[in-house]
Amino acid sequence: MPRVIKRYGNRKLYDLDSSTYVTLHEIAEMVKAGEDIQVIDNRTKEDLTEVTLTQIILEEEKQKRPILPLSVLKDLIKQGSDSITHAVERGRDQINTAREDVEKIFRTVIEKGEATRDETEKAIRDVISRPAKSIEGIQKRVDETVRQAVEAVTQFRKMRDHVVGLETKISELEKKLAEREADEPQGPHDPGSAI
Repeated sequence: MPRVIKRYGNRKLYDLDSSTYVTLHEIAEMVKAGEDIQVIDNRTKEDLTEVTLTQIILEEEKQKRPILPLSVLKDLIKQGSDSITHAVERGRDQINTAREDVEKIFRTVIEKGEATRDETEKAIRDVISRPAKSIEGIQKRVDETVRQAVEAVTQFRKMRDHVVGLETKISELEKKLAEREADEPQGPHDPGSAI
């Protein structure tokens, strides 16, 4: 069962296990320590874990303590949430293909018994360089996806701040309207007036 952290409307984070308020940095430390966490909105009960973890990545990047290389961040954003899974699967497939190629090459070399040292070294270099190129491609895709996620979080924050500002203005207008209604003289047809 994950460690539950409630997020309140004032953005404070409350750890139910320790019965204390926690910071994004402390949540990052929990995750680094291998703890499974879940962040939920106290009012709506919405799961905010992904948003919170993305905020942690953003904060770490702002403080120049990069969690992920820039290329990984870019790929995560570019490819979307499924990109990491697909990238890992593609990488695994490419590694398996490379292994099969190595086995095939060495079987041929052994069967023929006629490979020179240069041919064998070249074959080994060719096989070794393929996964490295694949890993670079995967790294680029993951980097882009993370970059897009960070941009999305930034846009979300701006929109949220804008909504909070609008809510504040609406509350102020409602208060002023209520004050004006209270100050208006009540007419003879008003049920609250004396007959």
